[in-house]
Amino acid sequence: MRRVIAMSVALSGCVPWYATDTSRVSGIVIDAESKKPLAGAILRCEEHPDNGATADPHGRFVIPAEKKWALVMVAGDHLSPNCTLIAEAVGYRPWKSRVRFGDDTQQSVALEAAK
Repeated sequence: MRRVIAMSVALSGCVPWYATDTSRVSGIVIDAESKKPLAGAILRCEEHPDNGATADPHGRFVIPAEKKWALVMVAGDHLSPNCTLIAEAVGYRPWKSRVRFGDDTQQSVALEAAK
């Protein structure tokens, strides 16, 4: 049975690949008006909801890189280099921005108070 599965994968032009699906995203969350750090803000990538972070007392956050197994097309298929970063904090309007992954993506987030 394993041979049948291996042969099917090989003939499909796909190979199993353990790859980084997302890059590490780090940065700081601040209050848009006062420019002071916001502790406790929750950040996550919309496309990868299980991978997120909470801003520390200085407003800093780190969302670690996420690795997973995937079937990748030999002819140049790749995993998504983008994500929609979402930041939320009590008393503030939610913030969303499209982030392009790099080796270590840096992102500053300014949250506006809810009115």
